[in-house]
Amino acid sequence: MQGKVTIYDAKAKQGHIQANDGNIYSFDALSFTNKNDESLIKEGMSCTFEIIDNKVSNFCLNDAEDFIFRNETFKEPESFELISGDLPANYILIDKAKVSIAKTDRVREKAIYKLKHDCKILGANIILDVKESTNIRSAMGYGFKFYTIEGVPATVGIVDPTGTVSRDDLEHRLHHKEIMKQKNNAETIKIANLALRICGVILFIIFLLGFIFTL
Repeated sequence: MQGKVTIYDAKAKQGHIQANDGNIYSFDALSFTNKNDESLIKEGMSCTFEIIDNKVSNFCLNDAEDFIFRNETFKEPESFELISGDLPANYILIDKAKVSIAKTDRVREKAIYKLKHDCKILGANIILDVKESTNIRSAMGYGFKFYTIEGVPATVGIVDPTGTVSRDDLEHRLHHKEIMKQKNNAETIKIANLALRICGVILFIIFLLGFIFTL
């Protein structure tokens, strides 16, 4: 018979099972086929068992280690960090975007703020593989320095029995489709800007040639 553990009192060594037949069955430590299951048992775990002489017997947990893995609780980073190298000690990487996000501004701190802001909205609690670059843009005869901060949105956590977030929560928090959309939009804008520059150069050459031939 199949069911799920609804409660187990480790001190009293007694618990209850919500069976697939709709009934609730009581069991105790003597019901375990594998005594190691008693140290792993948690509410919500699936199990198999038999009813012999109106008592639960041959009680076995199904995929206990996987259940524990899936339901680990984590503590999230206290601050939203930008990491260029290895993860800090004790951090476990749960999920990571396949592409990076980049933000540019004349003020470095503003570029960082924009990147953090967008990545938070996209579900991240950390930014990995961070890179920084600068370039000079000309306008009205003046050169302006711009900062570009780029990184990959991700979710990490520190295993903590008193943590408030589960592995499953962290695994499904990142908005991967929206991240890809932002990346594609940014690439489209880059291509459009490059096309405009090329058109500008071509028009300038045409104008210059026309001016030369009119002399």
